[in-house]
Amino acid sequence: MRELAHRLTGAGVLVLACAAPALATPQVLEKLTYGPGRFVMFQRPMTGLWHYGDGEPPAAKVMPPKLEVTSSNNWGGYTAAWRIAGGKLLLDTISGRLDGEAVRDEALLPGKKFPVVATWFTGKLHLPIGDYNEQTQEYEFVIVFDIEKGIVQSKAMSMSARISRTWNGR
Repeated sequence: MRELAHRLTGAGVLVLACAAPALATPQVLEKLTYGPGRFVMFQRPMTGLWHYGDGEPPAAKVMPPKLEVTSSNNWGGYTAAWRIAGGKLLLDTISGRLDGEAVRDEALLPGKKFPVVATWFTGKLHLPIGDYNEQTQEYEFVIVFDIEKGIVQSKAMSMSARISRTWNGR
């Protein structure tokens, strides 16, 4: 019995020693236009509107449409294009697939007229600019917009900054 336990323990150590880290598929980043520039952003403003949890959505949130996931690099099932203009965060367009059909804008957000002010989003948007340093995990420059219910409250620029990768940048 003792010999069997010793062999099993040895096998467990071998499995742990040979285990590789689990790597997630990088996700498609949403795009944001600001002035003449087009940036990627790690935040997901739609999460402020769509309820992904169990049960009934809390106030001011709605259940997301049942979008098809057509690629492992886009688990949200949608792509969105955003813009900051006139002091507002605007959703210019959103698209995805429902029941095998490509759909966009009003089909995904009924009753909304596009472009739509993202009144459901409060948080910070981090826009990376320049090179990325793998060692420090910092971008050369980062523009940070503080947004309150779709309205830009402030804008700041940082040098050598890390980017928040939470859905609302906080």
